[in-house]
Amino acid sequence: LDIKPIRTRKMIFVYTQMYYVLACILLGTALYFLALGINIQMSFSNMFAVMATIAASAILSLVAFFTVGGLGVREGTMYFMLKQFSNIEAALILPVVARFLTIIVELVIAMIAIIIGIRYGYFSGLGKTMKGG
Repeated sequence: LDIKPIRTRKMIFVYTQMYYVLACILLGTALYFLALGINIQMSFSNMFAVMATIAASAILSLVAFFTVGGLGVREGTMYFMLKQFSNIEAALILPVVARFLTIIVELVIAMIAIIIGIRYGYFSGLGKTMKGG
């Protein structure tokens, strides 16, 4: 298979990072309200700390070369950071729920990407190259 580099504009990377920051904010807010929903008492200012733990743990999981996809690194980092300002229940539950929500979002995004790929013909040449064409 001949793999060619993809040429993209620099603004796509800027938009990607902006969406990533938005995702961290939304996930932090969701986890804060989830903690309140399951009767884990957290102050409103801790919502920003939860957002910070999500961002820090995501970065550490990306640079962890010893695991596949940073599996476990994100949860461990979130646990050690969350237990400093919340109770042990929140530090144990929120990283697992964060991983679960992230997996759901990634599956939805993958389905959307496949639909877009089929609609705009990005997969039309794939069948020809796989058959030896």
